[in-house]
Amino acid sequence: MKDIILPSGNEKEFIEIAETLGYKELTFIYPLKYFKKQEFKTKIKINFGIIAKPSEVFKAKKLCKFVITKNCSENRKVVENLKPNLVFDYENHSMHDFMHHRNSGLNQVMCKLMKQNKIEYAVCFNSILNSNSDRRVKIFGRLKQNVKLCKKYKVKLDVYSFATKPIEMRNKNDLCCVIKII
Repeated sequence: MKDIILPSGNEKEFIEIAETLGYKELTFIYPLKYFKKQEFKTKIKINFGIIAKPSEVFKAKKLCKFVITKNCSENRKVVENLKPNLVFDYENHSMHDFMHHRNSGLNQVMCKLMKQNKIEYAVCFNSILNSNSDRRVKIFGRLKQNVKLCKKYKVKLDVYSFATKPIEMRNKNDLCCVIKII
């Protein structure tokens, strides 16, 4: 059981909550300019990573072996050329949906590239948790389409909390239910 966290100086609080929830591994993700590795006394395995903009991916790969990117206007370029370890939040954008299907941020071409380049797709629970009810409905519809595409093209898929505050962390079983109900 592992989770990805976006801390801001509150790493010890996250570790305490993670121990309570039964996590075995935490990955702390920092923006490139704030990236730092620290030592913590805990029984949980602590990893570090960088959340990078498309222009920062190559620089981030030199500093750290785990690099992730968020939804942006250059999603295909990121997946095809930059090859981060993980991408997330593609369903959370402001573009309108199409008439007969959702504009979910993923398509079959991107899924094939993700499979080929061994890029994992992550569901960001924090964006669901912190959205209003109207926005949440759109996110779930788009998420349903993305999960379906990832399963069809055998893209590695997982759900993480991406918590920014310790109170936003959830049990891994609760997070996995998000994918199961879709």
